[in-house]
Amino acid sequence: MANESRPCPCDIGDRFDYGGRGQEVQVEHIKAYVCKPPASTDRAVIVIHDIFGWQLPNTRYIADMLTTNGYIAICPDFFVGQEAWKPSNDWATFDDWLKTRNAGKIDKEVDVILKYLSEQCGAKKIGVIGFCWGGAAVQHLMLKNPHLKTGVSLYGVIKFFEDKSSLLHPTFFIFGEKDDYIPLEQHSAMAESSAVAAAGTAAPTVLDELLEITAQSLVRTEVAEHYEVIRELGRGKYGHVMLVTHRQRGTPMALKLLPKASTKLHTFLYEYCVALSLATHPAIIGMFGIAIESSQYYGFLYEPALHKDLISIIKPRDGIPEPAAKQCAKQLVSALEFIHSRGLVYRDVKPENVLLFDPECRRIKLTDFGLTRPKGTKLKLVAGVIPYTAPELSNTANTQGVPIDTSLDAWAFGVLLFCLLTGYFPWEQSLPDDPFFEDFMLWQETGLEENLPRHWKRLTAEAALMLRSLLALDPAKRGPVSGALSYVDCPWRMEDRHSEEAVVKP
Repeated sequence: MANESRPCPCDIGDRFDYGGRGQEVQVEHIKAYVCKPPASTDRAVIVIHDIFGWQLPNTRYIADMLTTNGYIAICPDFFVGQEAWKPSNDWATFDDWLKTRNAGKIDKEVDVILKYLSEQCGAKKIGVIGFCWGGAAVQHLMLKNPHLKTGVSLYGVIKFFEDKSSLLHPTFFIFGEKDDYIPLEQHSAMAESSAVAAAGTAAPTVLDELLEITAQSLVRTEVAEHYEVIRELGRGKYGHVMLVTHRQRGTPMALKLLPKASTKLHTFLYEYCVALSLATHPAIIGMFGIAIESSQYYGFLYEPALHKDLISIIKPRDGIPEPAAKQCAKQLVSALEFIHSRGLVYRDVKPENVLLFDPECRRIKLTDFGLTRPKGTKLKLVAGVIPYTAPELSNTANTQGVPIDTSLDAWAFGVLLFCLLTGYFPWEQSLPDDPFFEDFMLWQETGLEENLPRHWKRLTAEAALMLRSLLALDPAKRGPVSGALSYVDCPWRMEDRHSEEAVVKP
C-alpha cells in the first residue's frame, strides 16, 4: 500500500503557492531560482534543495530569507529536469527513485553555478547550505571544494495556521566567514508554532536537528582518498589531530580522528555538532563543515592552529608574560560568554584546549567540545578530580548529582588564570585533604592577607580579588567569567606593578 513506509524523514512537499521574490533563470543546462538583495554584495549562497526539488516554495522562502540578510541566493535544479519527489508518490518506490538522483554526482552542475556566481553576479565569498538530500550533497561538495564556506539549513518548513504562514522548525545558518546575520537566538522565536503547542510536544532544538542531519549525511571515505597527512598536531586520551592538506585544492586543515573502537557514533556527532553550532565566534575554532567516517575512525576538519596550545608556552614556576595573559583572558571571556548565551556550559576550560594562532596570544581559540552540555543537565560525581574541577563536583556526599551551571566554567577559568600568572597549579585537587586547597579555603573564609597562600603572594591585590571571586567556594556566590574584564587595566603581578611604579618615578 502506498505511503505505509517512509524511508526519508521529510514530510513536507508542496504546501501553498509562494511565488518568491526572485526569478527563474537558465544557467547553461541548468534552471535556477535566483534572488538578489537591493544593495550590491560579493557574498552568495548556493541553496541545495531536498527531494522535493528546486521549485518547492519552502526552499525558495529560505533563499529569500538569505537575500533579506544580504546574500545573493541561488537554488539550482540539481535534478537537471528529472522529476522531483511528490508527497503523493508511493514510498515503496522511493529507493529506486533515489538511485537516479545521486547527491554525490553534482560536480558538473556546481562548477556551472560557481562560474555564474563569480562572473555574472560578482560573488567572491560563496557559501553552500543543504538539507535532507541537499545535506548529503553539501558533505560531498565540501570534500572537493573546501574553499567554499559551509553552512547548514535546518528544515525551514512553511505551513499555514489560521491563514498565516510560519516556520515549524528553526532555520539556522553557519558560515565560515563568521557572519552572524541570522543569530542563533532567533531560533526560539522562529520555532513558535501553534501546532507544536497544541500537540503538547516540545519542538526539536537546533542541536537536535543538526545531529539528525549530520547522521544522515556523514561521508564514508578513507582519509588518504582526499587528504595528505603532513604531521601530527596533537594527541589526547580520546583521539589525535593531524595536519592535512586537501589533495586537489592544497587547503591546510586540522583533522581530528576518534577511533571507532572506543567512540560511540553519537558521542562523535555530538562533539562535532556542538563545535559547528558555535564556530561563528572569533575565539572558537572555525569548522570546515566536513564530518567523515573511515574504516577505523570518525573524523572532522577544522582550521589548523600551527602555534600549538596554551600549555606549550606556560613556563613552570613563571607562567606567561602578563600582556599575553590578559589577551587570553579577554578572548576566553568572550568565547565563554558566547557559549553561555547559547544555554551551554563548556566544562573543559584548560590550557590544552586553548589553541594559539601566534606566539603572543593575540589570537587564541577554544576547541574540544566533547564535555559541553546544556545548562541544568544533572552531572554525577566526576572520576579523577583535577585542579580545574570545582569543589561542588568533588563532594562525595552529593549522591544526587549537580545541575551543570556556568559557575563551573568560572571556577576552571580562575584556575587557568592562576596558572598563566604563576606557572603553578593552585592545588592538585579541590578537596580539603589537599594542603594547598586547605590553605586556600582558609584565606577564602577569612580574607586576611596573612592567610594568603605562598604562591598567591606574587599576585597584586587586584588580581587576588579577581581570582577570589572566580574561585568562590559557594557556586551561588561565584562571580561570572566576565568579572575578569573589570581588572584587565590593573597590574596582576607584583613585579609588574613594581616595574610600572619605577617608570613613573621622577
